[in-house]
Amino acid sequence: MVLIVLIILFKAVFFKESILTVFRTAFSIFWLWIVPGYATMLYWQNLSFLERAVAGTAIGMAISSIASYYLGLIGLNLRFHAVLLPLLVIGVMLAVVWKQPASGSEEKEPAPAQE
Repeated sequence: MVLIVLIILFKAVFFKESILTVFRTAFSIFWLWIVPGYATMLYWQNLSFLERAVAGTAIGMAISSIASYYLGLIGLNLRFHAVLLPLLVIGVMLAVVWKQPASGSEEKEPAPAQE
């Protein structure tokens, strides 16, 4: 849904461009910033979808930029960043969320027996 809204918004702004160019631009923003940011925000379970998407986009921009800089320093070619960075961030954050105990799954002490 976010991608569709982004495509419609970009088509309204860039009305002289072809639909393929608009789709490619919107999808790249969605893939590079929104999806990794949303995956990062899954750690906080008490946020709504809109809060998670908006804050996650800003965080996704920051994480992608910083990680891209350091991967470039390590020597990874720039053409691989657009594919590897979102996959890396999504994979790491899903592993963190998967290892995190659920908020309602804490062990409770059994109720005392009634005599």
